[in-house]
Amino acid sequence: MYQLLSNPKAYQRLREELLNKIPDAKHLPRWAELEELPYLSAVIHESLRMIYDATQERLPYDTSQERSARIATEEDMVYEAASGDARHVIPRGYAVGISAYLVHSNEDLFPNASKFIPERWLDEKGQRNTGLERRLLVFGWGSRRCVAM
Repeated sequence: MYQLLSNPKAYQRLREELLNKIPDAKHLPRWAELEELPYLSAVIHESLRMIYDATQERLPYDTSQERSARIATEEDMVYEAASGDARHVIPRGYAVGISAYLVHSNEDLFPNASKFIPERWLDEKGQRNTGLERRLLVFGWGSRRCVAM
């Protein structure tokens, strides 16, 4: 809510989308219908991205406490960049982890990462950019994902 109130243009755009979908507040749409609203989805995704640790209440914030480390015990892990420009081998027995904070604040993935920009979650036609959604790690990923997901 803070982000919307701090960004009047985003607030107004969301308000207009909701008013178009819900002309009568006495007849609310089903959740599935709300999920079809691209800007509402964008606002939710951007809000979640900016909450680095929605499940914990740690102060001061310490990213080292949230990495979900994995250790390959049977074989080396090989990372190859999609571009083919890089290849890295991580020997078996080494712990490898990721932090949602580091991903969500990565300027290469989210330019102007410290800014609330719901439009980053929309494609050029104003529809959901589902490709970017796979970078949202607020509820974890893979087998370490929140059980409610």
